[in-house]
Amino acid sequence: MIVNSQNKIFKTAKRLLFVPTCIGCRARLSPLPNGSPLYKWAVFCENCEDEWNYSRARICRICFQSADRCVCFPQFFQSRQELVPSLVFYRQGQYNLSERVILSLKKKKFKELFNFLASSLAPQIEKLLSHEQISSSDCLFTFVPRKRISVRRQGFDQSKLLAKSLAKRFGVRELPLLLRTGGKEQKALDRNERRENVERSLSLNLARRGFRLKYRSLPLEVLLNVKAIIVVDDIMTSGESLRRAVELLEQLSKSSQSKPKIFAACVAKSSISFGESKKP
Repeated sequence: MIVNSQNKIFKTAKRLLFVPTCIGCRARLSPLPNGSPLYKWAVFCENCEDEWNYSRARICRICFQSADRCVCFPQFFQSRQELVPSLVFYRQGQYNLSERVILSLKKKKFKELFNFLASSLAPQIEKLLSHEQISSSDCLFTFVPRKRISVRRQGFDQSKLLAKSLAKRFGVRELPLLLRTGGKEQKALDRNERRENVERSLSLNLARRGFRLKYRSLPLEVLLNVKAIIVVDDIMTSGESLRRAVELLEQLSKSSQSKPKIFAACVAKSSISFGESKKP
């Protein structure tokens, strides 16, 4: 109890010294509790909180569902999971709140934002696991890794931090099961080029670095003694990176006694590739 009180005092003092700003409009936020459910993460001001809720409520023009219920995702995933957990639609160049959140996710190591997004995604992942009759404690999180040059430039991998936040919330492990070597930036390529690029650049971590050696205290069978592996990415544009990741992890699943199911989750679905933009 004393430790928790000290932590609260420290966090309040820190916010008083370094007043947080809104992710959407950079307005200064109150460092003191204001009754908002988002205060815990100090992410949005009241106006941007309303805009974020509106963004999450936007309807796909194909299936007439919001982003978290949209079924306009690649056939590859439709045969594996009921829905791909996601929060918003994303379209580069619009510079709406959804895009500003994604840009902040990629360029700023803002712990509160990762915790907020993880908390928002968690109910959908729990629902997915419940539909598959899998306990949330029987899962493991991994991520689609960022290019090494991008990690060196920005100092972090946004998908890894998101996976860590989700794993912490579920009380389970996050492991770097995938590795990216070389390749080009996906955003500059068309669909066919994206597929070829991820085929060359994305591989299993254990195949390239020696997974057993890195985690020698825990054998592979113990590490993967789970019923589900959720692979996390920030954006699903063409879906090729997540498709390749799921295929590789399914190969890994075959070597495990528990044969875990592999699921994908993301923060945003591109409205260029799925749903919204297909109709005027």
